[in-house]
Amino acid sequence: MDDIIRKIIGIEQKAQHIIGDVDKEKKQLEEELKTETQNMQNNIKQRVERKIKQISEMEKQEAQQRVEVIEADTKQKIEKMTIYAEENKAEWVQKMKSRIIG
Repeated sequence: MDDIIRKIIGIEQKAQHIIGDVDKEKKQLEEELKTETQNMQNNIKQRVERKIKQISEMEKQEAQQRVEVIEADTKQKIEKMTIYAEENKAEWVQKMKSRIIG
C-alpha cells in the first residue's frame, strides 16, 4: 500500500513538474510573441514613414517642376510684352503728344 502511495506521489510530483515546465514554456512563448509583434509593428511603422517621406519628396519635385514651368512661361510673356512695348513706344508717345497738344 505504501508503495502505491509513493508511486502516486511520484506521479503527482512529475505531473506538477510537467505543468511547471509547460507554464514556463507558455510564458516564454508569450514573451517571444510579444517581442515579435513589437518588432513587426516597428518594422511596419518604419516602412510607412519611409513611404510617406518618399511620396512627399516626389510631390515636392513635381511642385518644383511646375513652378519652373510657370516661371519660364511668365518670363517669356514678360519678354514678349517688353518687345511689344519697345516696338510701339514711339507710336504711343506720338499719340499721347497728339492728345495733349491737340
